Amino acid sequence: MGKASIFLILLLLAIAESGLAGTINVTTYGATGNGSTDDTAAINRAVAAIPSTGATLYFPCGTYIVSSTIGPIYTSNTTVTGPAVNPTCVTLKATGTRNFEVLTVTGQGLTGSTLLAANAALGSNKFTVVAGGLAALGIQAGSYVLVSDLPTGPGTPPISHQQLVRVISTAGDVATFDGTFAQAFTLAAGSYVQNISTPIIGARVLYLAIDGGTNVGTSTSGLTLAMAANCEVAHVSVANVLGPGINIDMGYGNNLHELTVTSSGSKLGDAMQLSRQTVATVQNVLINNSVGHGFGFSIRKVHMSTLSYITANQHGSIGRAFKTQRSSYNLLTNIIATGAGGGHNGISVTDQSTHNTFVNCQGLSNTGNGISTFGTGNSNNSFISCQAKYNTAQQFYQVPGTDDNTTVIGGVFCCGRVAALDIFVIKDNNFHLENASIYDDQHLAIAGLVVYGARPAIFGNTFSGLPATTDIYIRSGDGIYGSNKTPDGIDKGSDPTNIFLP
Repeated sequence: MGKASIFLILLLLAIAESGLAGTINVTTYGATGNGSTDDTAAINRAVAAIPSTGATLYFPCGTYIVSSTIGPIYTSNTTVTGPAVNPTCVTLKATGTRNFEVLTVTGQGLTGSTLLAANAALGSNKFTVVAGGLAALGIQAGSYVLVSDLPTGPGTPPISHQQLVRVISTAGDVATFDGTFAQAFTLAAGSYVQNISTPIIGARVLYLAIDGGTNVGTSTSGLTLAMAANCEVAHVSVANVLGPGINIDMGYGNNLHELTVTSSGSKLGDAMQLSRQTVATVQNVLINNSVGHGFGFSIRKVHMSTLSYITANQHGSIGRAFKTQRSSYNLLTNIIATGAGGGHNGISVTDQSTHNTFVNCQGLSNTGNGISTFGTGNSNNSFISCQAKYNTAQQFYQVPGTDDNTTVIGGVFCCGRVAALDIFVIKDNNFHLENASIYDDQHLAIAGLVVYGARPAIFGNTFSGLPATTDIYIRSGDGIYGSNKTPDGIDKGSDPTNIFLP
């Protein structure tokens, strides 16, 4: 390749990065990126120059001091990016005393609401509203609609079921949408719908770092993406904010990957939180919290989504490492939750989360339980080849409620670090446990598996390192047990309704 060809390639790359047509370079509008000048006003002048068709808002390498929100950016098909060829060289550095969202990319507004006129069943792809409701809210093919019911317990404050759907057709007062409902929405629950009046579609945030280290606001947050469809956030890091590091709220089909959040979050928001998302894809996320911060990674009212390779390390920070809340039909693979302080769990499945499948998950070295389900109404959740080890409380624990039809297949549950606690505790009904390894390496546990719930099916599990007769300790009857390796014996209790197979 000749020198002229190499020069042409480099020129084209330069145009693509800091380019001409379709690219708005923030330095053109006065931003310096010198690490000392407040660039907020200059960057927002660049934001204001984005045309209605969208553009690339480009940050050359540098540290950009910001003292209030960049944006909000409302324009679809807009990319906010640093240089891909040097993906760690752009930092948006929050300063000052006020609380603000450093970067906000969002659609505009929910409409008022209209009530459902008929029950919408689990698995249905339609909803019917009161007469004239769809037209009044402007709901038509292509609309993104939030379906909700009235808040109920057990949360404080009470929590609503909510699901965002994409409408594909309407007929009279009936709307049909992609996918299906992850839970029922009923008239008895006061269910209603709202339309996102102007969603942001096809936006991207790439190759940026956000640092709140010189901002003393008590709830400043890093990146917010809201009311968004088919958007991408990738190669973004956030550090040192006391609000959510990354907050993704009300979205459909969003793609989030290669994200890092460090020392962020508090009781006012998790380090990274996904709320009201449908068919999202999330992968390669690292949460590294520190003492003094809050919860790690949460999904709240997230449905039919895929999450993989997420590590939430709390490093002793007081709060759950990984939490689901009213989230259903999600596939979660290679989730690692570790280091939760203050008696909190590693992986928590809570508050009517159903039909979630965890594969190769790990709850390690937390001060609460390794994996726990609680809050009532969780059902049909599965844990395949998961591990819970070295946690201060139980390794797997169900808080008594109505958390039914849980399945655990394979995996390792081991090694409590406090005396007189059990390794694995079942307190709800129709629990299926098969081919797991349950043991104690320091002989501190009272029992391996303790069964309270009705109708358990316990097959092919291996136990070791436990006191005599307490590999399995049965507190309730009518279970079926078979092919378990129990060298230290079973305390069968006095209930004769249990069935023991070879």
